[in-house]
Amino acid sequence: MTVDAIVVGNYIGVEALSANNLMMPITLLVTALSTLIGLGPSIMAAKAISNRNYGKVNMIFTSAICQGVIIGLIVAASISLFSVEIATLLCHDAQIYPYLVDYLQVIPWGFCLTILTFSFVSLVETDGHPQLATKALFVGSLTNIILDIFFVQVCGLGIQGVAWANIVNNIFVIVFF
Repeated sequence: MTVDAIVVGNYIGVEALSANNLMMPITLLVTALSTLIGLGPSIMAAKAISNRNYGKVNMIFTSAICQGVIIGLIVAASISLFSVEIATLLCHDAQIYPYLVDYLQVIPWGFCLTILTFSFVSLVETDGHPQLATKALFVGSLTNIILDIFFVQVCGLGIQGVAWANIVNNIFVIVFF
């Protein structure tokens, strides 16, 4: 979120930065949901690991990933479907509103992948590989910086470029896992 704000503020402008900041309640809600979806199954998996019930661990991991995909798609579709209403609710400024609508046209699908990424992080840490989770998050942070600048500056996608960077970044992290 911080990198996105820096890139948006420096390369697009203050109106786009305001739109990015207006998304914060939705972003934090998705982050909280992601944490909930990732941590709940991780606790159950940790208990199953301690009991050496690896069949149950596999079932929990599979269920968690499926839940992440399903809930992520529901969240993404809901935000996409009501993007104009959400933008109208969040913003009443005529200069900021177009940036917010542009951002809301793309970012929900990034939220879907964020939920899945958080699930992978929690499950991989629980499975005894916290270094892998740390490496994946580092790769994600690094690619986010590079992709934000690439999509905004090189491709000229504006605030939608930040959203596309989020989507591609999460795909990189998921593939890394």
